Amino acid sequence: MQSIQEVNPVVIGIQYFGNFIITDIEESWTYFGPTGNPRVIIVGIKLQEVGQTSLKEALVDIAGNIESKTRSALGKYYE
Repeated sequence: MQSIQEVNPVVIGIQYFGNFIITDIEESWTYFGPTGNPRVIIVGIKLQEVGQTSLKEALVDIAGNIESKTRSALGKYYE
């Protein structure tokens, strides 16, 4: 997701925060169990806000993109 700079809506619970791209991901392994497996991994994600201002606009764009790809894939068979 980070490498292609894909725009995604950020929703936590029922709260929509906007559309963002991931600019950086960091991880830190801070505690290991007796067998050496990580028990605590702290992850940090840096986001940059872009795109539409509402979730409805984002969903309409996603739906339109899916319809467009379906039409082009099916060509004359799609009606």
